[in-house]
Amino acid sequence: MIRTDIYVHTCKESMWDAGEKLGLSEDVLRKFVYVGYEVKLTIDVDEKTGDAVIVAVDDRKLEVPQC
Repeated sequence: MIRTDIYVHTCKESMWDAGEKLGLSEDVLRKFVYVGYEVKLTIDVDEKTGDAVIVAVDDRKLEVPQC
């Protein structure tokens, strides 16, 4: 496995639309549009298959359920 970081983001315009659908006020929307703007995902990639697993979001480790 190879561990690396990637970044994903939403655009502010789509978040504004989503916030309006939620009924958020304009003052709240100004802050809400940055949710998901730049999110760091730490992933483990299987170099043989290309399969990837997210292990952390913004440096916060994800809890993986034990089977």
